[in-house]
Amino acid sequence: MSRVIDMDNLDEDDKLYLAQRGQLPTDVASVEEQRQMLDPEAQALALEDRANTGDVNLANVSKEYLEAELARRREAEAEVDTLALMSKEGLEGAEDNGTEDYSGWTKSQLLAEIADRNEKRDSDQELSLVGNKADLIAALEADDAGE
Repeated sequence: MSRVIDMDNLDEDDKLYLAQRGQLPTDVASVEEQRQMLDPEAQALALEDRANTGDVNLANVSKEYLEAELARRREAEAEVDTLALMSKEGLEGAEDNGTEDYSGWTKSQLLAEIADRNEKRDSDQELSLVGNKADLIAALEADDAGE
């Protein structure tokens, strides 16, 4: 049995019937209105409560959710920056206590440190850039002890 619907005089039952079948024209009810008809329990966020994410907010997230997510991401980014700063400070030198732990440095970092120190010296006082990592560490530690 089919239902006869007068498209010029749609009542709420006719709109719901057509919306359930995906046949309600959008000029009669917008897609959002059709969703509301089909699921009256679902409460869409009011426009002023939605996060401004550009032209459309397909996720239908609230401002509070978006702000919390941005705060969480900023906190994680700050934590990464802090860890990077701590490791950089550890590698650049522990002049606080007068000793340096070069064991965590790579060979290229050791060579760069020696080259930097050699720039400020006369050629007869330069540290050797030849040797394995242990030799380079020994040269730097001896230089630190001599200063």
